Amino acid sequence: MSLRLEPMTPAQYDVWYRQAVGEYSQEFVESGLLNPEDAAQRAKVDFERLLADGLTTDRHELFTAYADETPVATLWLFFEQRARGVEAFVYSLTVEESQRRRGYGRAVMKLAIELCRARDIIAVGLHVFGHNKAARGLYDSLGFEVTSTNMKLALSAPAPTSV
Repeated sequence: MSLRLEPMTPAQYDVWYRQAVGEYSQEFVESGLLNPEDAAQRAKVDFERLLADGLTTDRHELFTAYADETPVATLWLFFEQRARGVEAFVYSLTVEESQRRRGYGRAVMKLAIELCRARDIIAVGLHVFGHNKAARGLYDSLGFEVTSTNMKLALSAPAPTSV
């Protein structure tokens, strides 16, 4: 499989942005964190804040991954200076629906890690929603370690009142 990352074009960005905001919103709903209306608003606000200048937002880089000449995935990286050096954060990795289950997610992450190593980045971080077991499995298999965990217990009935 010949895979490469190229900077996202403005036309690709426009399409990606709309899809990514919708997918991010849906993650909040599927995780049970927000209702659809609040999730849509949260996603819109987060993206406007994080990518205030679109493709030219400082320290953010967006890529399209190509298998030969076919676009198969997108990748959004953020770079931040920390005390020990520059760290990268994967804000988004999305494999095109029609291209899933072909190893592209793993291959794109490996390219991202190679890119970061070539730039002397000291670490790569990311966030994954708890319900996304496929992504968790991928990141675990690549050697990512959990650095923080949020947990929730859904209660089917109200707590008993004290007597």
